[in-house]
Amino acid sequence: MSSINASYISPASRRRSKRMFWPGVLITAIFSAIAGWFLPWWILLPLCFLLGMLLAPVNRSPFLRGFTAVFLVWASFAWWLDFQNDSILSIRLVQLFPLPQSAWSLILLTGFLGGLQAGFVMKAGDLLRRMYLKD
Repeated sequence: MSSINASYISPASRRRSKRMFWPGVLITAIFSAIAGWFLPWWILLPLCFLLGMLLAPVNRSPFLRGFTAVFLVWASFAWWLDFQNDSILSIRLVQLFPLPQSAWSLILLTGFLGGLQAGFVMKAGDLLRRMYLKD
């Protein structure tokens, strides 16, 4: 009987988790944008690990939160760099990969790879927090 009660999620906690998803994405995006501007790109991984431990989503995937935030940050930063040099570099780079011959494909690939890293690392931080602190 205890296993049935342990998996029950109250409607109030579901509403709270839906309400807190976008502020968590915004916090993650702001911190990763600031850190990415001044520090090397790999600082994103320890930062997202810490944010995964601290921003505990209730019944929401920390992977989705980290993926969304960093995808938006990295794709917008890649777009800004592409915009500044009139797509010269991205068109040359896209010729190296088996992608559609468009600068947007490289921008979306950049955002996807950054989001994938951040999502997995935020999930790892959340799992470590759950392992030591029972909710």
